[in-house]
Amino acid sequence: MANVYYAQPLLERMGSDLSISTGRVGWVVALGQAGYLVGLAALVPLGDWLNRRMLIPAHLLLIAVGTTVAALSTTAAVLYAGVAIAGLFAVVVQTAVAYTAAKSLPSIVAGISGSSPPEWWSGSSWPAPSPGSSPTSPIGAPSTRPRPSWP
Repeated sequence: MANVYYAQPLLERMGSDLSISTGRVGWVVALGQAGYLVGLAALVPLGDWLNRRMLIPAHLLLIAVGTTVAALSTTAAVLYAGVAIAGLFAVVVQTAVAYTAAKSLPSIVAGISGSSPPEWWSGSSWPAPSPGSSPTSPIGAPSTRPRPSWP
């Protein structure tokens, strides 16, 4: 994800090194972010159909290709292309999170989140109090709520 933003403090220097005008050098960050947006829409959903375990290294490799192209660029067009490629494949983080969640045991995922899957599906991150517990107990008080488990 940092690949999308690493250039921002360096824009003035990159502009002078590559003879890019001040108005055009801002496209470096904009194209990185645009690539990231396209990656969110086009590449993250691929994890639902393709093997995420294979997608993750491929995305990492293509991020490296994009940043290498950007680093070695001698023209604005090549720099723009490299940054856009790096931004496009920077969505590897979302693919890795989905892969990790899919491979985790349901009891571990529920224990980390503090809620059971039906609460995730409803969009509520705050579990309802269990019968017999006080909904107004102070924060930090021991919970009487049973540990969530899968049915």
